[in-house]
Amino acid sequence: MQLGETISALIQQQFNVLVPADFLNAAILFVGFLILARLAIFVNETYLLKIAKKTKTTVDDIILRKVEKPIAVLLVFIGFRLAIKYLPTVPQLVFDITETIIVLLIFGVIFSITRLFMGLLEKRWEENVTSAPLDEEVLPLVRSFANVVWIFIMITVLLSVWGVKIKPLLTSLGIAGGLVGLAASFALKDTLANVFGGMSLILDRTFSVHDFIELEDGKMGTIIDIGLRSTKIRTYENKVIIVPNGVLSNSQIINYAKPNNVIRQIAQIGVAYGSDLNKTTEAILDALKGLEGVLEHPKAEVHFIKMNEYSLDFRVLYYIEHYRNRWAMENKAMRAIHKSLLKNKIKIPFPTRTVYQYKGK
Repeated sequence: MQLGETISALIQQQFNVLVPADFLNAAILFVGFLILARLAIFVNETYLLKIAKKTKTTVDDIILRKVEKPIAVLLVFIGFRLAIKYLPTVPQLVFDITETIIVLLIFGVIFSITRLFMGLLEKRWEENVTSAPLDEEVLPLVRSFANVVWIFIMITVLLSVWGVKIKPLLTSLGIAGGLVGLAASFALKDTLANVFGGMSLILDRTFSVHDFIELEDGKMGTIIDIGLRSTKIRTYENKVIIVPNGVLSNSQIINYAKPNNVIRQIAQIGVAYGSDLNKTTEAILDALKGLEGVLEHPKAEVHFIKMNEYSLDFRVLYYIEHYRNRWAMENKAMRAIHKSLLKNKIKIPFPTRTVYQYKGK
């Protein structure tokens, strides 16, 4: 400030200027910050950006380009705010508006840098830490929460700039919020249960979008959307089931996509009495061996499980590449087994009953 007053005094003495000292000091200070803003742009474009281009990362280039103009504008408003302090008749409203703009510009610069780093962290997380399906649900939730916190801090600072006392306001809001929260907790009990249920499903990785699940009531379908309140499931009939997350979080769910897409198929085969058990086993295994879609490892297994009323029953266990092909593979495997049994002349029985008639004397 003393530098501006000294320059003002020299100008008045040298050129005998009749402008009031207050206005001259304000003008000199404002012009000085205008020059400083232009100098900041010049230094950034001439030196800093060239240095940033030589680095391996592009982050510094993006940051410098994003903050160049906002910082220049910020310097101009800071100069304006300091300059009007010398003027005797400036309304308090002008000071408040100017300080508000300065605060908004500062928060804007910080928010731009923070958002850039958040984007880089999200990208690094997706590439190195986990797969994208979880991030599709968690990262937007974290981003939204961070934005709410950021806006709250900015509003708090703005209120303090405008002379509003924050502590009494927060106290009154806390008391009122407690009463409202108590009433809302009863009215929104189910909604809150669904919201927390959705967060639990997401964080526990119970399932992800595109997973195929089976519910407790036997309904099956593909997850198409996981919201905070409900989850949408598309069935085989191309119908959409909307299930509250509170229900899902307390239910037993079969997720066919975890731990991987491989699934075991089970088939039950019956052959006629008198069939050779070893030959039947070999015929079934030969049918599955080399069948497209059936995995060689783990190996298929055939177990003789029961001597039924009219058949010898076998349980066949085999693994397929993808759970979404299970119906088609079941049809394909059963056809191959049937063909192999007929080829080996192993009879497939049907229900029969022998009746012996007693002839009395």
